[in-house]
Amino acid sequence: MPVARREDLVAAMQGDPTAVDQLLPAAKARVLDMDVAARRTEVEWLGERIDQFGRDREYLADSDAARVLAVMHDSGARDAAETRMSREHAPILSEFWGDLVRRAPSEVRDTPAAMLVLSSYLDGKGAQAWVAIDQVTASHPLADLVAIALERAIDPRELERAFRADPSGGLMQQAALRDTTAHERRYGHDAHNGPGVDGAGPESSAPGR
Repeated sequence: MPVARREDLVAAMQGDPTAVDQLLPAAKARVLDMDVAARRTEVEWLGERIDQFGRDREYLADSDAARVLAVMHDSGARDAAETRMSREHAPILSEFWGDLVRRAPSEVRDTPAAMLVLSSYLDGKGAQAWVAIDQVTASHPLADLVAIALERAIDPRELERAFRADPSGGLMQQAALRDTTAHERRYGHDAHNGPGVDGAGPESSAPGR
């Protein structure tokens, strides 16, 4: 399967955040006012909404997009999103998170971009994962983890198995893969000519590719 041109992948991650941006302040204030029980209910709603997208493939309304982006700073919400990641569901989840990357205001864009990094990697799309990594403006454990996996040409199946073994914390515990230079290497690779882009990583190693 041919690798998409980098400029096309970059363009596919750009969009208009105006509508969601107008709703985001109220959505963030709502989350800040929640008690523990309400926050737990909101996290459950997020999981249900992701599952619903897998069934109907209908993109979120602006109000729901703002609601998702507002709660994603919560570790429970991120866990709910990450535990749904798998090679089987990666293509659909890339659609979900890719849509939010296009619509998210800059201050809340990093987390959906990191989710897109992981889903792209699990789908065997290394080039897309690298471009999604570039959308993350600050060091992010999830994006750093995938960057290292791409550079080391780690098969997505290996990371998926590690994640399944400890879904509550294994992913973040392995974020650096015992490598303390992840952040520097992410932003220092030569035009992304590393594994996953030139055929040495998930783009070519994933089953069926």
